[in-house]
Amino acid sequence: MISGVSPEQSRANDNAEASAALPKVSVAMITYNHEKFIDKAIESVLTQEIEVGVELVIGEDCSVDSTRSIVERYAARFPGVVRLVTSSENVVVMKNFVRTIEACRGDYIAFLEADDYWTSKDKLRLQTAFLDEHPDCALCHHRVSYLEDATGEIVGEFPVPQRRIERTTGSELVGGNFIQTCSLMIRRKAIPRLSEDFV
Repeated sequence: MISGVSPEQSRANDNAEASAALPKVSVAMITYNHEKFIDKAIESVLTQEIEVGVELVIGEDCSVDSTRSIVERYAARFPGVVRLVTSSENVVVMKNFVRTIEACRGDYIAFLEADDYWTSKDKLRLQTAFLDEHPDCALCHHRVSYLEDATGEIVGEFPVPQRRIERTTGSELVGGNFIQTCSLMIRRKAIPRLSEDFV
């Protein structure tokens, strides 16, 4: 740990050196008008305990609240770790998603929308280790708790018990996607080029 800085700053500084070259993991976060939530989302990335380089790529889509200034503050505090994708005008959600994914440099991409957050500091380490150990696996995910915003009370868990399977070829996703975005880590090379039709 670097003297005089928080553990989060120390981890982020350690990560900055590795990330500047080529991160192993990219975290893709898109945001628009998330000033109420985005600090917690970003902090949950910065506190991850992982030995490989991690970058946080934030696609900020011209929010009309203070979201832009919040993410700029983090980018200034954590250069080499927090990277911003912005523009002078709103590009709407799907184009923002595509440009954020295209800016990710890691072998693996984890997704975290700006109104979600991670509760485990081991999340990225465990998923990275799993994908490293299973080169035939394109992605992995985990259970997610849904909270009532006003009370913080857990009101549900996903996927539902009958969808909690160890492995899938993808056929189970045809009837509906049960993978929660904030739980997903995928190999970057497994993502096809996203066309205008996708947008």
